[in-house]
Amino acid sequence: QSTLQVACTLDPDLILYSVNSPEIDDLQRIMILRRELPNTLILVLVHGELNGQEKIITDYGAHQVLSNSIHPTELVKAVRELAHVHFPSILFTESISRAQFSQAIDMGL
Repeated sequence: QSTLQVACTLDPDLILYSVNSPEIDDLQRIMILRRELPNTLILVLVHGELNGQEKIITDYGAHQVLSNSIHPTELVKAVRELAHVHFPSILFTESISRAQFSQAIDMGL
């Protein structure tokens, strides 16, 4: 199965999408994810420094764009803020966020 098929099957609340350098294939995938999963938040992590790519990536449907060099604590903070804006009734506790992002970091995201 393709990543898009898996995402559509799982219907997640949040997708962390990691890219080396946003290319048209990545942008099209983000656009498709946003179209197929309108209630899913899409946070894109770009390898290296951001060079003004945020606008282009958000125009294709990402809710937020960050450098993957962001400190894990700041990443947790960004996700919590993003979730609070889009899902204000969801409780995203510190312990849940730490556990989730520890797993993500262990996986190399």
